Amino acid sequence: MKEVIFDMQTGQTIERDYEQVDYRTAEEKLASLRVARDLKLSATDWWVMSDRTATQAQLDYRQALRDITNTYTSLDDVVWPEEPNV
Repeated sequence: MKEVIFDMQTGQTIERDYEQVDYRTAEEKLASLRVARDLKLSATDWWVMSDRTATQAQLDYRQALRDITNTYTSLDDVVWPEEPNV
């Protein structure tokens, strides 16, 4: 990434490269993934309400969301399943 710094002594801006460091632990990264996954699941809860019948594609999508932490450990590398058309 680039960082722009204003040098007060010279009155000029300096642009330099820097590496962004992620200090989150593996547990924190997994927790963030679970939160995002849970939000996606809760947005589809209405598909499985007792007064309607979910399609197999909808059930498969919800299962794929529940299984996401078996494959991925962070939001940085996750590939979300494609949501079916309702």
